[in-house]
Amino acid sequence: MSKSLARVSAAIESAGLACEILEMPGETRTAGDAAREAGCEVDQIAKSIVFRGVK
Repeated sequence: MSKSLARVSAAIESAGLACEILEMPGETRTAGDAAREAGCEVDQIAKSIVFRGVK
């Protein structure tokens, strides 16, 4: 796990949130790359989603 991904994972965990982190074996710098790695269409890929909830 990369340092940046470990930081995100730790922040999510410290916030008491549940998550599942999946890392792809190949490069996924673009939505097209991610779709190829996942074996799906580009419109099924979201590269980053951040939700902000009410505390």
